[in-house]
Amino acid sequence: MRASTDQGRTFGPIIAINGTGTLPQKSKIIKIPGIDKLLESEENTKIAVSGNNVYIVSWDKKTGNWEVFLARSTDGGKTFEKTVNLSNSSNTRSDRAGILADANNVYVAYWETAKNRTEKSIFRASNDNGTTFGPKLNLAANWPIGSSSGGGT
Repeated sequence: MRASTDQGRTFGPIIAINGTGTLPQKSKIIKIPGIDKLLESEENTKIAVSGNNVYIVSWDKKTGNWEVFLARSTDGGKTFEKTVNLSNSSNTRSDRAGILADANNVYVAYWETAKNRTEKSIFRASNDNGTTFGPKLNLAANWPIGSSSGGGT
C-alpha cells in the first residue's frame, strides 16, 4: 500500500500489509478461449477510508484455507495494525469481500462456500472504527426483501 497526502501528486513509501501466515501465494490465471484474462481477473484487495482511518480487506490462503482479512490504519495509512482474520472459518472457503466505511462504522460482506458447493453471503459490522466486529450475519439472497425469515413474504 502507498498513501498520498497531496491529492495523488506524490506517494509515500510502500507499506507491506502483514498477513497471519507464511504460505507463499502463487498467481494462477486460467486461460479461457474468448475471455480477456486481464479484464476478467478478480481483484482481491478492497479499500475504504473514513476520516483518518484506512481499512483494507483481502482474502488469501495464508492460513492454509481461504480466509477474509482486515488491516486497519488509524493514521491515514502511515502504519497498519496486525491483520485480523474476519471470516475464521476452517471448513469453508471465504472470499470475494467488499468493504464500506462511514464515520465510526465499518461494514464487510463476503461469500463462504462449503465443501458441498453451497454458498452464503456473510455480513460483519463494526461501530467502533474496526476495533471489534459483531457476529457473522447470513444474508440469505433468496429471501424476499423485508422478510424476517425464509419462505415468507
